[in-house]
Amino acid sequence: MDIGIIGSGKMGTGLGRLWAKHGHHVRVAVRWTWSGTHTGNLLGIAPTNRKIEFTETHLLRISGGRIAEDHVSANLLDLLDQLGTTQFAAA
Repeated sequence: MDIGIIGSGKMGTGLGRLWAKHGHHVRVAVRWTWSGTHTGNLLGIAPTNRKIEFTETHLLRISGGRIAEDHVSANLLDLLDQLGTTQFAAA
């Protein structure tokens, strides 16, 4: 069951799909697409003014109307490639 756009903001939009419902526990899969221009420090990488876009997939367990678990998968290697680098800046 698609639940449509569940959130949007300055940088991205998330689309959700109801995965399973068991009693008071609901599981939802959400895929966020973030896009924008890299104009500030991001993950320790100085601004490049490049256009970037990347996605994240979240598997959520909702309990009592709140997020109880959030498992995230993001393609950060693709993001690094878009920023013209192969590694995060040293902390």
